[in-house]
Amino acid sequence: MKDLLIEKLKIFLLFLGFYLMVEIVTFLWVDFSFLPKDILIDLVIVFSVSSPILLIRSVKWSVIYVSVLFFLMVVLFFVNATMYSVYYDLFTLQQLQLIGEAADVINADLISWWSVAISFGFLAVFGFLAFLLVKHLKKHRHYIENYYRKSLVAFFVSAILVFGFFMIDISSINSYLEDNNVTAYKRASFEKYGILGYYTKEIEDIIENNDNNYDITPVLLSEPTEYFGELEGYNVVTIMLESIQPFAINEVLTPNMYRLAQEGLNFENSYSENKTNVSELIGITGNYPTISLFPVDNTYDFSYALPYVLRDQGYATTYLHDNVVTFYVRGAMMPQL
Repeated sequence: MKDLLIEKLKIFLLFLGFYLMVEIVTFLWVDFSFLPKDILIDLVIVFSVSSPILLIRSVKWSVIYVSVLFFLMVVLFFVNATMYSVYYDLFTLQQLQLIGEAADVINADLISWWSVAISFGFLAVFGFLAFLLVKHLKKHRHYIENYYRKSLVAFFVSAILVFGFFMIDISSINSYLEDNNVTAYKRASFEKYGILGYYTKEIEDIIENNDNNYDITPVLLSEPTEYFGELEGYNVVTIMLESIQPFAINEVLTPNMYRLAQEGLNFENSYSENKTNVSELIGITGNYPTISLFPVDNTYDFSYALPYVLRDQGYATTYLHDNVVTFYVRGAMMPQL
């Protein structure tokens, strides 16, 4: 058993060391602190996804397994580095549904070539050390009797340790287990939980939300403000502008928009780091979504949203957007709004 654990520990430490290097570089690239705030959770998940090497007898295939994991980590670094360099955003798994639209606009000018160089550097050094490690382990390997019986015991012990860790009743672990807003608060969640901590939780949320048909209701109804009823009897035109520059609303350049802003209600300090669909949902419903939305699979009750409120007051409502209906499955979401 000792020889088995020492062999697998060396492979795990190779992966762990390079994972932490990728995580540090990623965090520094996107202007985070050095390491995740809840790094222990991140490290336990790293251990968890690495533990299947205990069941792989071959040294070569054990190293190949962690090499695949590391390659995925490097890909996540490259994608996050590129997205952050282009428009200060982070990658979420839900954005995979936009891959068709993204492919239509991507070009070499958007690629961060420094991140490409760093990615290849990571892969080259890791590959070289992995090759040396395989040679070393094969040269000094001892025959292990009853390998699979011992490896199964070691694997189940590791699983129990991971499970036991997440059963500890402390605030950081409870917060992680109960957190179903990692995508909505992606930047804070990414910095808190780390690469694997964040994406593991997002996968969990996606699976849970796909298995449930949520009926979304307003969390909080605010009291009427001084502006309540101010535009009674007028048409209501809501204009939502994405990534707008202040000079774009100008008395000379855009006189109609300028007059609307001057004579209507202009929320010029509205700011969001969200993806387009989340920002639009906030603007139309007045609510920050507490769960990930899957309009293709689920239906939602948006009876509290602005179009419904206006309709109940006798207005006819229309939604217009200068883009294709398939962008972020808007065609499925907007009929529900």
